[in-house]
Amino acid sequence: MVEQASGINKEWIEERRADFILTDGKKIPFQNKQFDLVFSVNTIYFWEEPANY
Repeated sequence: MVEQASGINKEWIEERRADFILTDGKKIPFQNKQFDLVFSVNTIYFWEEPANY
């Protein structure tokens, strides 16, 4: 999905308006308060313990 999203949004990535990074969700490689907005769609079904995320 990251590859697909990156291809579809290539122009936004080049303009540094978007980025797609795959993680395991347990160790997120970003500092606290780094984002104004984060969203996820149709992913909770794959999380073993959703409350921990």
